[in-house]
Amino acid sequence: MIAAEHDNLIRTLNVDEHRTVIHYAPWVQTFKGASHLLEMIDAIKDGLGDSWTRSDLTKYYARADVASEQKFVAAMVWGHEAAAEGRRDNRGPWKVATMFKDAVMLKETLRGMDVASDLGIEAAYKRFKDIPRCGTSFLTKHLYFLGKADGGHRYPLIFDNRVAAGLLKLQVTNPLVFDMVDVGVARTPRAYLAYLRLARQVADRAQCEMDQVEYFLFTH
Repeated sequence: MIAAEHDNLIRTLNVDEHRTVIHYAPWVQTFKGASHLLEMIDAIKDGLGDSWTRSDLTKYYARADVASEQKFVAAMVWGHEAAAEGRRDNRGPWKVATMFKDAVMLKETLRGMDVASDLGIEAAYKRFKDIPRCGTSFLTKHLYFLGKADGGHRYPLIFDNRVAAGLLKLQVTNPLVFDMVDVGVARTPRAYLAYLRLARQVADRAQCEMDQVEYFLFTH
């Protein structure tokens, strides 16, 4: 599905080449009535500053003194800000506030996740089923940073619509088809694990990091 002819390119990709500029004002404005969210936004700004790379956020996730829900909010802020060659998702603050509508449930959802195995990843994925506005594109961002922060070479990856489109582009001979259809991820644990298995195979073959495979799909 990802031909070996791409391996050299994948190996050269720098997942930190794009530094995301964070616009905090809309988050502060939306969270005015939720002191717990405002406090987390302030702490995130203090800890990460006004622009981050993936590695910056990975190091933040590795900190034992930062609560799981604060790490989650940081990943959601990063995910809703401008992607490489993309635009900000202005609905981000509202969507995250909706995710925290039942803050206790979300806190319990995030507690004690283990993403070191496929069974753990599947269980973690399923935990989000009752969290509103937290679909595959965003829950997998949290799983990615959670796994990446553990320091291993086998970890979850971001799986969003742009990555899904990248997968399809490798199979379609006429790119004009993308002017006619919208491409999205299959929102099931089974599809997500199949994607991770593919990425592992390519990473092993190309002798690269798994997130370089994901970044290749995202940017090409």
